[in-house]
Amino acid sequence: MRDRGCALGFSGLTLRIDGVTSEHMQRAISNWVVGMCLVGLTACTSQNHAEQPTAGGGAVLAQSQGYSLLYKLMSDESDVSKILWIKSVSDGTKGLVKEIANASQDAKKQLEGFAKKDKSLQLDVPGLPAMEQRSRDLQAKEDENGLLGSKGEAFERHLLFTQAEATNYATQLARALLEKETNPERRAFLDEQAKKFADIHARTMNRLAVK
Repeated sequence: MRDRGCALGFSGLTLRIDGVTSEHMQRAISNWVVGMCLVGLTACTSQNHAEQPTAGGGAVLAQSQGYSLLYKLMSDESDVSKILWIKSVSDGTKGLVKEIANASQDAKKQLEGFAKKDKSLQLDVPGLPAMEQRSRDLQAKEDENGLLGSKGEAFERHLLFTQAEATNYATQLARALLEKETNPERRAFLDEQAKKFADIHARTMNRLAVK
């Protein structure tokens, strides 16, 4: 996968919609766009690293790390449609983005339900070494200014690219977790998510190809 260079951000930008300033809206969209930079960095790097032994918590910790990555991705993607508050895209792309947001919100809620049922399943376990995570945070911050600086078809292509990466990452995370999962309810959930996001990914790639 090539480097994304997804410059996503709101440095110094104040949103005004219908004449009303919304700092909450600014924070919500800013959180999403930075999250998407990190998705790209995580997806690219995870494909280039062999699986490492997990110290301390063994299989339980490794499972929580995987579910934490999926939960973070679903949390970020559940906000993706907020970008449409300030940017315009074609109706087909708008529908696809809203579908991704809704699917992610549903998955996020189901993950929270699993964590309530099983206290050993944690959704806030760091999946990366602290120094590597910090370097990705800095890179994402440095790349903050591109997506929202683009307009029209260039913006739409960039948005579709972020969603192609995110939905592929969701598919692969669900598949990887499914390989180790023994709980029948969670297995059914992961299988559903893998198929769902694989389908959305294929449709996103098809749409990207004609842009």
